[in-house]
Amino acid sequence: MSALEMKLVEYFLHPAVQARHFNPAMFWEPLSAANPFGRLRVDPAKLEALFVSIIQPSMGCGQEVPGTH
Repeated sequence: MSALEMKLVEYFLHPAVQARHFNPAMFWEPLSAANPFGRLRVDPAKLEALFVSIIQPSMGCGQEVPGTH
């Protein structure tokens, strides 16, 4: 899994994103029954922009979300 893919999983697990009740299968093909984060179904840059807009709505695209590194 690439660094960006790992960051997307981190963002997905953020409480603000979890509050949206997204199903991981919307964005990833499950790796296994126990791991829903397999191959991405969507453009990673667009998914990152979506998650960042949910986590930190006042931040622009491409900026790092504080506390995620």
